[in-house]
Amino acid sequence: GGSTTPPDDGGSTLPPDDGGSTTPPDDGGSTTPPDDGGSTTPPDDGGSTTPPDDGGSTTPPDDGGSTTPPDDGGSTTPPDDGGSTTPPDDGGSTTPPDDGGSTTPPDDGGSTTPPDDGGSTTPPDDGGGTTPPDDGGSTTPPDDGGNTPPDQGGSTPPPPDQGGITPPKPRRIAVVPQVPSYLSLPSALLSYNSRVNQMFRNLAQSPDSSGKTVDSYPVWLQYINGEDKYHTSMGFLDYGYDYTQKEQGWLLGGRVLQLGDEHQYLTWNLGFANSTLKITPDAQDGNSQSHYTTYGLTSLLTLRHQSGLTLDVGADATKYDGYVTTDSRSGHVANIKAYSYSGNAEVSYPFELGNHEISPVLGAGIQVLKVDDFTDVDDIRVHYGTITRPTGQLGVRYNYKIRDTELGNFVFYTNSYLNKDFSKTPDVWIGSTHTNGASSTFDMGKVGSSATIDVGIINEITPTFAINTGVQYQQRLSNDDEGINSWQANVGIRVTF
Repeated sequence: GGSTTPPDDGGSTLPPDDGGSTTPPDDGGSTTPPDDGGSTTPPDDGGSTTPPDDGGSTTPPDDGGSTTPPDDGGSTTPPDDGGSTTPPDDGGSTTPPDDGGSTTPPDDGGSTTPPDDGGSTTPPDDGGGTTPPDDGGSTTPPDDGGNTPPDQGGSTPPPPDQGGITPPKPRRIAVVPQVPSYLSLPSALLSYNSRVNQMFRNLAQSPDSSGKTVDSYPVWLQYINGEDKYHTSMGFLDYGYDYTQKEQGWLLGGRVLQLGDEHQYLTWNLGFANSTLKITPDAQDGNSQSHYTTYGLTSLLTLRHQSGLTLDVGADATKYDGYVTTDSRSGHVANIKAYSYSGNAEVSYPFELGNHEISPVLGAGIQVLKVDDFTDVDDIRVHYGTITRPTGQLGVRYNYKIRDTELGNFVFYTNSYLNKDFSKTPDVWIGSTHTNGASSTFDMGKVGSSATIDVGIINEITPTFAINTGVQYQQRLSNDDEGINSWQANVGIRVTF
């Protein structure tokens, strides 16, 4: 059956007849039978197949790699093609024929080098360390639009892409609407008290156009109007609230004692102030307002040495009657009573240059606020401790006199101060009678450090009658941006006896 090569008879013997069982394929005469030079008798395949033409002129038909050539176990010598072709030396390591890529070569367990694709494709270099995961090719990696940072190999995966969605705002437990008003109370009352006392000192320290301070008893009556805007340093989660305070009222004061002469003297001035305050916190817990009526008595004792060195000592006591309202309830939610006491001392030295006078000032003061405990209509109990605010002042006072104009005599004055707040953040205890004594302690705001400037004009229409006007502005200066920006204006008359 083609297993033995017939002897070479030099081409004189015809190939054996296969009995005519197979008709050689008709190629239409287009192919010349192979010329082997007579040196080799083609192998007998039993007559079933026409021997291929190995004369090099015709390429054997490509079967697309679908049929594997029979293995003769190496017992048959390949036909001699006349020496025109050198049989490949596979040494046992011959690369399998290229079948057009339609058939995947068998897995040889990694012992055989994969076929060379001509160098057109560089196999991926994974460093040999990691085999890429096989997902079966069924999943396409998600397209993140380039918004997701690459994995840096850390233990925490990169944050998910929010897709333009705003993260939820931080949350905390809400409080009843009146609580923001309770937390705004101390800084609002102390701020008002500080401004009214400063206005009173401005009037008491201002000389008349003649430059005289003694030998007369002036009396003032002033209308007051102003506004505070408090900014908290605490965040939403810490129950920090901004607020706005509006005030209006009046001040009556005058000199009640004077001793000495123009070179060295002692004077004492007293004043009484009455105002109404409205405080409106900016709170997401609900709308509320505090309303207070104030009654204050203030005094200023001035001692001037003949060298010019001057000491001013002030004292004040004020009562506050107030109540709190909310939008969710009619009537008063809580009634509040509070008291403040303050004292301050300033040292100054005047420098006179004709009609100009400049006095550098160094001072210190303290304010104390006490609030009576109370229980509101929701049975919420509120307790404030004693609130203390020590302060320091550094500034300058200036005045300028103009005499004998058609409108009378004038005194212009301006006072500028830097005020340092040395107080600690106060707190308030708030508890409910409905929760078996459950309570919370809340931090409250401070007045804070600030810079202030006062500007005023005294117009002496006659030697005994004058019109006083003044404006004060305050700018907060605290490092944590806590404090109060405010303005206050006053207008009134002065009558001299």
